[in-house]
Amino acid sequence: MNHTPEISVVIPAYNEELNMEPLFQRLDRVLSDLGRGYEVIIVNDASTDGTEAVLEKIYQQHDCVAVVTHFLCQGKAAALEHGFELVRGRYIVIMDADLQQEPEDIPRLIAALDQGYDVVSGKRVNRDDAVLKRLSSRIFNMVMRRMTGLKIDDYFSGLKAFRTNVIRFLSLYGDLYRFAAVFAFKNGFKVAEIDCAHHPRHRGTSKYNSLGRLRLALRDLATVMFSVTLNRRRVYRLGVAGIVLMSAGLMVVFVLLFRVGFDLRFLGRPMGIAGLLCLFFGAQLHLLTSLADRFFSMHQEELQYRRRNIRRVLKIRDGDPAEEASLS
Repeated sequence: MNHTPEISVVIPAYNEELNMEPLFQRLDRVLSDLGRGYEVIIVNDASTDGTEAVLEKIYQQHDCVAVVTHFLCQGKAAALEHGFELVRGRYIVIMDADLQQEPEDIPRLIAALDQGYDVVSGKRVNRDDAVLKRLSSRIFNMVMRRMTGLKIDDYFSGLKAFRTNVIRFLSLYGDLYRFAAVFAFKNGFKVAEIDCAHHPRHRGTSKYNSLGRLRLALRDLATVMFSVTLNRRRVYRLGVAGIVLMSAGLMVVFVLLFRVGFDLRFLGRPMGIAGLLCLFFGAQLHLLTSLADRFFSMHQEELQYRRRNIRRVLKIRDGDPAEEASLS
């Protein structure tokens, strides 16, 4: 491909040997019909089946494909992060590799971006999933709406489209990429949601069982709470408030101790109760601040580890022989 693409499609893949070729064939046909330049970046998250060989074949046959392969499986968020580092298009589309979403829905996402939206999320309609899975998803989506203020129905859809400059502006990393729509909304960008088809998985196996899905959902909620509801500025203010409350509580307790001696009956007095409450809530705010600081520092530490996890990169060819390189 000798011209800069307009649309970049990023696909995380783990053990999708049976799905990659039919997915790419449909995707290539849909993107070709759009009549706009495109590239497809597939991130192989250390698959243990024949996915890598299938991707090698696709790469050799098509000049619009780039493939990133990980040493170790690190999950969808890390795969998206590495895929986003290679994109060259004006628009980014992300989708899963399991064929539960339709590539044929991508033109409608692109059309919404053309109309002026910055982020477009696909809402899975007529979901062909188990009742428990649909119910748990509905509950977590409701909680997410209350926490973030973004009024969309399907936070966890794997099909989304973004303006590339919005992604660059947000400067996200790791798990935060899963909530790019939330961060875009919080920064004043226009977010839309459109209905998209959803199908059961016909090939391969799901990467999450019920327990794994619950663990991921709880981790997502914690990520949103610390990074969106409690951002760094709010955490700083809570830390200051905690110090003030503990200082006030200690002052009250010491004054009462000085006046009545070490008679613990003073704790039952209104001033004693007020002092102890200040100490308690101040300690809770300090603990919350410490947890939030640990959360932010942990994500920064993981960033360097994720960068070392890239084993191989097959870049898009510009008329030259296949080029292999690693990200710097």
